Amino acid sequence: MTKRTTRTTVRTFLIGEFSRISDKKIDELVQYITALRLIKGEEEQSVKEQLLKRLVNGEVDKIIASFGKSGKKVLREVRKIMEKPPKKLTWHEAEEIVEAFKYMMFLAPPTHGLRPIGDENIEKGLTGILRPEFVTAVTRSPKVYRGGIPFQVEVGLAFGGELSSGLDILRYANRVPLLFDAGSCVITSSARNIDWKRYRVDDVDRMPLALLVNVVSVHVPYTSTGKQSVASEEEIYEEIRLAVMEVARRLAKYLGGKHRKLYQAKRRKTFEKYVPEVSRALSILTGISEGEIKEMLVTIIEKKFESIEEQAVEAESNA
Repeated sequence: MTKRTTRTTVRTFLIGEFSRISDKKIDELVQYITALRLIKGEEEQSVKEQLLKRLVNGEVDKIIASFGKSGKKVLREVRKIMEKPPKKLTWHEAEEIVEAFKYMMFLAPPTHGLRPIGDENIEKGLTGILRPEFVTAVTRSPKVYRGGIPFQVEVGLAFGGELSSGLDILRYANRVPLLFDAGSCVITSSARNIDWKRYRVDDVDRMPLALLVNVVSVHVPYTSTGKQSVASEEEIYEEIRLAVMEVARRLAKYLGGKHRKLYQAKRRKTFEKYVPEVSRALSILTGISEGEIKEMLVTIIEKKFESIEEQAVEAESNA
């Protein structure tokens, strides 16, 4: 009696290898690959951009339907890919699958194994140890790398106060400090590759900054057995960048407010400098006492700058 064997297809391979992929997800994958093929075949760039925006919003069914018979034809062709043995996939077909996954929505990975430090604890720690002028922290929502390994990134940023000049990057993995091999660590590269000038940091090597980055995962991809630096996984790199940019935006907002206050204080001093002289001149012209005029001018200046500050705060809150 011959032994019965089950033929492995792309569909069964994906379902077997990735816990969050089901038959339903494979059908959805087929639709996204189809939509991407149809969009790439579109000649007009403006139409292509609009279709991609709709794809991001999940309108995959409508996109395929809008192409009529050609859409159905491509859909049938893509379905055949899922029934191929994985070894017979062409490089182009494999790239299509990977690209389509980027547009699809998946359930968030399980987080019961992740133990982040937390925004509040990071801020307390940085404040207590570094005594900065400004501190903020962010914990990103869990993501996955290598198809299904959950990880989470949290970042704290401290500025000014008792900090020394230059960007000090404090690297952590699962709350454990990474003391060596900073140059080969994805934390260092992602933090350094930020365009800090966009966030009012003109010279990152001279500004008093401290950046704490903690990578939390059930399986941290270290570069070596020494476990002193995190490997450059694309998903982890991108998450660190996004987290750093988020805290950097908060710093930029703080610095903007600080610079604005200094500028307005300087302007106010300039106005107040001329109050005595203007008061004397107006007193001579109007016959009103110099002290009364001086008091009126000071009140006008105070109200004016209070109004400017309120408008600036309102503009920042709406931004």
